Amino acid sequence: MRDMGKIGDLDIEYTAMSFILMNLGYSSSQFISVENVAEIPMEIFIEHSVKVFARGLSGIPPAKIMHNYSFEI
Repeated sequence: MRDMGKIGDLDIEYTAMSFILMNLGYSSSQFISVENVAEIPMEIFIEHSVKVFARGLSGIPPAKIMHNYSFEI
């Protein structure tokens, strides 16, 4: 992807670990806590985190990648 100009000059290992640990932290906090730490459903959190990382890696403007989510709390 870097050779194709799709992502910048990033440390791929650190970037991958950041993404994995962010999602692991969300999952762990939901599992460990007696109460919900976040009111956002896991599917929406993961979809949003993928879009945020994709935008950050590719440089796509936010308006083209972000969506308004609606969910019941």
